[in-house]
Amino acid sequence: MSRELEGKTAFVTGSGRGLGRVMAEKLAELGADVAIHDIDWTAPAKYGEARDLGEVAVRSASTAARSRRCTAISATRRPWRG
Repeated sequence: MSRELEGKTAFVTGSGRGLGRVMAEKLAELGADVAIHDIDWTAPAKYGEARDLGEVAVRSASTAARSRRCTAISATRRPWRG
């Protein structure tokens, strides 16, 4: 897998679920550190995709060949560091 985004940081809004989540996972696979963001900490649970943004961050980091740092941020809760 290409690591063309190694050393870069990506901030993906709406990445708690759906297409935003998929984009965040792909950016992590390409080597970027990713900020997982959604308006609500529990947005992924509302759609049955994950328990909360923290879980999305852990999954996104683990999808990369070499884990990247993925941080979850929401408008309703302090940042989670994983």
